[in-house]
This record gives sequence, structure tokens and C-alpha cells, in this order.
Amino acid sequence: MRQFSKKAAMVILAVAVIAGCRKTNGNNSNATKTQMLTSGSWKITSDYVDPPIDTDRDGHPDYELINSMDACHRDDLFIFKADGTYIHDEGASKCDPLAPQIEEESNWMFSTDESLILIGDPGSMWPAHVVELTSTVFKMKYVDTIGSVIYTEVLTFKH
Repeated sequence: MRQFSKKAAMVILAVAVIAGCRKTNGNNSNATKTQMLTSGSWKITSDYVDPPIDTDRDGHPDYELINSMDACHRDDLFIFKADGTYIHDEGASKCDPLAPQIEEESNWMFSTDESLILIGDPGSMWPAHVVELTSTVFKMKYVDTIGSVIYTEVLTFKH
């Protein structure tokens, strides 16, 4: 697994994303995927993983991980800029008050047919399938192997 992938998996499995700067209803059919993705910051609303993980250590593995995330992670912001840069911002509340506001800066790009989004540094980008992208919802799915277990994770973000 690449260095960025490990960090992204840890961040995504343990953290959440993004608050809305602009609210719109539905999908702007004239907007490109790039325009929709870069129209503002995104906040995570669902983190579904299969097979399930017992993140809250209650003895019952969970498919939906958002509820086990600390509030300081659920308000994190993911910002995709039109110039191909990506920012993971700590949001309004930080788990560690001494941590920098910007947790990570990297790059992003779509595949030629825009069915995949690639995130990371050139040469070490991890791919995720774009399941849904409208002016208000961004849903991506990726597969990651940790040890001998293959996980499929679906992340849903909203403005």
C-alpha cells in the first residue's frame, strides 16, 4: 500500500469530512463533474464499509462508521479545487487544538471518462469509483486491502 493510501485509509476510516459553502437543490445538468466537485467544500455524511468493522468495540461489527467517528472528525472539510489540488481541513472543531488547521494538501484528478477520481501525489494516487456526483452529493467507492482482508468503502459527502 502506498504512503498516501495508508494515510487516506486511516483518515477516512477514522475521520469525516466537509461542510457546505453553497447550497443548491438537485443537479445542475449544465455543470461538469469538475464544476460540481469544485463548487464548495464537502462534509462526510456516510462511511459504509464491507466487511463491517467493530470500531466502537461493542462486540458488534458495524457497516456504517459515521456514528463511531468523533465529532471533531465529522466536521472536517474536503475541498477539491479546479486547479487539481485537494485540501483536508480540520473544520470548526479540532481533536487536537495544537494541530494545524490544514491536515493534508495533495492533488486530485478524474480519469478520462470521469468514472474514477484519483487522489494523492503524482505517482502514488489512489483511485475511487465515482458512484454519484451532483451539485449536492458526492459518493465514491474504493477497495483497499489491509492485511488479508479486502474492504470496500463507500463514502458519501454533501455540501
